[in-house]
Amino acid sequence: MPSQRVPRFVWVLPVLAVAWVACGSNPSGGSPAAVPERSSAAGDHQAAPGFSLLDTQGKTVALADFKGRVVFIDFWASWCPPCRISMPEVEKLWVDYKGKPVQVLGLNLDDDPDAARRFADRKKIQYPVLLAGGSDAAAAYGVEGIPHFALVDAQGRLVQIWSGFAPGMGRQWRAAINTLLES
Repeated sequence: MPSQRVPRFVWVLPVLAVAWVACGSNPSGGSPAAVPERSSAAGDHQAAPGFSLLDTQGKTVALADFKGRVVFIDFWASWCPPCRISMPEVEKLWVDYKGKPVQVLGLNLDDDPDAARRFADRKKIQYPVLLAGGSDAAAAYGVEGIPHFALVDAQGRLVQIWSGFAPGMGRQWRAAINTLLES
């Protein structure tokens, strides 16, 4: 009896599923999507956890440096497929708000800072990438899976968190940023 060859995609799908769950799943167990963990009701915001980290050029960058600006934070790692999928949307956000009081920051969670630098250089990431591997920044923002996104208002308050990434999320980010810019 001739042996039947299993199509390659049958083996690839389980591997991709494991990677998706491992680094981009929603902590509540659902599919990766926007999961606002902070209310956007006035007066219900808490101060965003501060951080001071080196960027890929060796310069120290602190969240406090951006007081008076809306800050969009992307927690990611170079080994995370959903993070890589979200990067063009984050890059587009950076371009769309350039020259406005909005700052996009990428907080890389790789353990190896050199790997993070090489990845950022190879991908030509334009917005600042901070080296957060080994810091407590991810824990302070409740990161349980990546990618993970946080929005900080101009007064330094954490106003929204999204866990995971799904198509259409860029519209949600822009709506939240525009609301903050208009208030």
